[in-house]
Amino acid sequence: MGVLPSSNPRILESEGLMRRLRAEVKQAGGQSSWARREHIDRTMLNRILNGRKPITNEITRALKLCNVYAFDDD
Repeated sequence: MGVLPSSNPRILESEGLMRRLRAEVKQAGGQSSWARREHIDRTMLNRILNGRKPITNEITRALKLCNVYAFDDD
């Protein structure tokens, strides 16, 4: 399975991913609405939004994103 090249790839780090999640939740009308629509446990979503749990693969997929791993030259 390969990845199709994109003419405009964007890389989001944790802060950008969290901003996108917060924006989607707000647009949906709140945590309960977004969680219900995306079939995500609302309490898990709340823990993520409050920094008590890291963003999960389930949340990443619900945002229609994917994980990409890159080398760190440092």
